[in-house]
Amino acid sequence: MDLQKYFASLGEALVAGGMPKAQSEAYCKRLSAMLESLDENTRQEKLANYGSPEDLAKRVLSISDKQKAESRTDADHKKASDDTENKNPSLEHTVNVSRDNRKAMPKMDATKPIPVVHTNESTVGSKTQNIQVASAPEREPAAASAKPTVSVAEKSEENKKPISKRGMQIFWWTAGLSSPITLFLLGCVAGLFLLGYLAILFTAVFMIVAVTVTVVLGILLALVCLAFGVVKMLPGTDAFFIGLYEFGLGMILVGGTIVFPILEYHCATLLMPYVAKKFTVFLRFTIRQIKRLVIYLYDLCRNL
Repeated sequence: MDLQKYFASLGEALVAGGMPKAQSEAYCKRLSAMLESLDENTRQEKLANYGSPEDLAKRVLSISDKQKAESRTDADHKKASDDTENKNPSLEHTVNVSRDNRKAMPKMDATKPIPVVHTNESTVGSKTQNIQVASAPEREPAAASAKPTVSVAEKSEENKKPISKRGMQIFWWTAGLSSPITLFLLGCVAGLFLLGYLAILFTAVFMIVAVTVTVVLGILLALVCLAFGVVKMLPGTDAFFIGLYEFGLGMILVGGTIVFPILEYHCATLLMPYVAKKFTVFLRFTIRQIKRLVIYLYDLCRNL
């Protein structure tokens, strides 16, 4: 069957049935493109199922009429619901119980509590519709759930409160009487930090000196071992294997002379400054804690 003649007859039948010409041409183009993408046998089976152009046009027109009728019904339902909302402005949430809306409504979760629902009846024209209004959950008063808190302004006012004469006397008497123990503890802490800095400095200096000593001794020992080993391995001597051992030991000393000074140098120039930096951070932290302790004692005396 010639597809062009078939779709020409189909387009004429659709236009004769009341479908706009542009819509019928678009439908024929889509159907023609779909059939042309199929092989010959499948295309013939499809055309046999479709029947004559007049039969296919009748089916297409009937489906189009059904869709138009459904769209008009949906528009009427929407208009009726809008009229209901306009006639009941006090209701915030309305539900039109219809077949389409029941399909679109989400399923209720059985694990969640169902809110209380009040049902009212309102008459629109000659039809009666049920309008369900979900009551809002009750909230506890804010005053009952609020906890008493102290604002930042009140805390600042307390800190700005001048200390009394009696509180100042107690503060200085406490500081004076506890000064022997306080000075002893502060001296111990300062001595520990001083020892720490001296240990870091001594380690750095020791590493610099160790670099020089390691290089000098390593070179001397390596040269002695290499020379002794070469002499022992010369022809005419009976200690070839001893010389080979001494020569290998000299090579090991050469490698150690290269590696160990590098490690010592990096320890003196990189590791020790890093340790000193972290030790200074710990010193600042300790000073801040001592300052906080003195401020805490002063605040206690302020409230006396």
